[in-house]
Amino acid sequence: MHNGNPTETFCISGAGTSLFIDGNLTLSGPGNYVFRTGTTLDIGDTVPGNIILTNGATAQNVYFNVGSSATIGASGPTIVRGRIIAGTGSISVLSNSTILGYLSSLIAAVTFAAPVLLYHLYRQPNSKNV
Repeated sequence: MHNGNPTETFCISGAGTSLFIDGNLTLSGPGNYVFRTGTTLDIGDTVPGNIILTNGATAQNVYFNVGSSATIGASGPTIVRGRIIAGTGSISVLSNSTILGYLSSLIAAVTFAAPVLLYHLYRQPNSKNV
C-alpha cells in the first residue's frame, strides 16, 4: 500500500456501511491510514483480529473514524493498533483484547467487558507485556 512517500494518506471509506476486520490486517509503510465507516466497526467479529504494523507504519498514524459504534474482540482476544473514534454510539471492548492506541466516543460510553491491556500510543510495550 505504500509508494515511498512518507506523508501519503491511505483512506478506505465505506460511508453508510459497516466495516468488519476478522483475522489479520497488515498495514505496511509510513504514512496515515484512515478507515471511515458510516455506521459500525467490528474488529474480531467472527475470528480474533489483529492489526499488524510493518515497515514503518505506526499506531499514531492509524485512524478508524466510525459513524456510530465499534465492537472489538467479540470472538476472542484481538489486538488493535491505532485510534478509534465513534461518532454517535459506544465502543465495546471484549475478550481479553489489547489496545495499543486510544478509544473515544463523542457521545456514548467506552466499555470494557473483560480484562483489557490498554497502552498509550507513544509508549510501546516490551515483549514481556504482550
